[in-house]
Amino acid sequence: MNDEMLKNQQEIVKVEKHQEKLSNEKRVLEEKLLQLQDVLQKGFQQLAESKHEALQRGYTSTQWLHKNNETKQHIFQRQLRQANEELNHTYNKAIQKLETEREELQAQWRNLSWD
Repeated sequence: MNDEMLKNQQEIVKVEKHQEKLSNEKRVLEEKLLQLQDVLQKGFQQLAESKHEALQRGYTSTQWLHKNNETKQHIFQRQLRQANEELNHTYNKAIQKLETEREELQAQWRNLSWD
């Protein structure tokens, strides 16, 4: 194997490692978004339970708070969905670019002579 082939092979490995790193980062961020969504869901569930208890005690002003909390919950859920979609789009685009680069490097490697 000549120097040019070795250099090409090293570039392929470098690109593959970068792809793996991006995939791992994406997975971690997806997990964090799911955890955040779960925490927010639990928080809004607790608010709903508090509202129910307040209504049982005769507090009528909690209806406005309930509507306000529902609105905030929908906004947070929409923002989390958008963040997840943007995350997927950005990482998938970067990973695909690296895949194309890797394929080009492999094609170059196949065309190199074994001198």
